[in-house]
Amino acid sequence: MKVSTVNDLIAACLLWAVFLFLIVYGSDLVYDHQQPAKIVYSINGEEAPVTEKAEPKQQISLAERLQQADIENGRKVFGQCGLCHTPAKNGPARVGPPLYGIVGRPFASASEYTYSRAMRAENGKTWDFATLDTYLASPRKYIPGTAMAFNGVKDEKDRADLILYLRSLSDEPVELPHLNP
Repeated sequence: MKVSTVNDLIAACLLWAVFLFLIVYGSDLVYDHQQPAKIVYSINGEEAPVTEKAEPKQQISLAERLQQADIENGRKVFGQCGLCHTPAKNGPARVGPPLYGIVGRPFASASEYTYSRAMRAENGKTWDFATLDTYLASPRKYIPGTAMAFNGVKDEKDRADLILYLRSLSDEPVELPHLNP
């Protein structure tokens, strides 16, 4: 092997080392890595001390959440759903069934979609507001064995916003539940 070839290999290795160094340490300069204000959990499995007591969250009824819901935020939240579902009237089935007219529709009723056995077993149920709220919180917990791989919308406000948006996907939207005085 020639000396110039060995020198070229050494130079190439050094250039790669400099390149990787710049990538690793250069990214630290560009992106700020701050420590969290409070450590929530411990990696090694030990329980972290809690410094503040969380105030109990006030439960708001679904009817109240729907009255306060924001349809535009619901449209944004639907972006997660739009990967698998279509909101269009007479829209095609994708990975999941089309959701136009979902509020008030019977379970597993979109003829152009093949539902999972678990969803078909829910025969006779209807997608009302309460059912959608529970299902969207955790689809696999509500219907074990469902083909829907989505983990759910955990935030109650986002879920109410999404349900209000789903309600709007209809020629005749279902009336919102009334608030009890």
